Amino acid sequence: MAITEAEQKIRFVVTMFRILAWPLAVLFVPVAIFTFPLILYRAMFDPNSSLGTGLLLSSILVMVAAFPLSMLWIAGRLDRGDPTAKSGAIVICAILLFTAFPISAIAAFFFASRLENYYEEYCRQQA
Repeated sequence: MAITEAEQKIRFVVTMFRILAWPLAVLFVPVAIFTFPLILYRAMFDPNSSLGTGLLLSSILVMVAAFPLSMLWIAGRLDRGDPTAKSGAIVICAILLFTAFPISAIAAFFFASRLENYYEEYCRQQA
């Protein structure tokens, strides 16, 4: 069966999401796993540190580690043709827009435009 233009465009977005997410997941998830308990331990038992700062740093680490995992999850849903995955992918594009501004903003606009133009047709083809 021939690959349509919509399938080609959406699979490119899925592949790029995975290419962006795997290195970030490999980097941030182990860092969050190992430093989360250390930050909380230091915040609870070191008299010179505050618990609020420890909780803030820990929650920031968890959110940074959750971002690439959510990218991988959304990429899998996009690949299956889940009609509700488009909104999550647009949110990922919005986050990419503001994280590493000049470089990822171009990619975020590119991905969002492809999702807006081709995802409904791709979902119809997958059904």
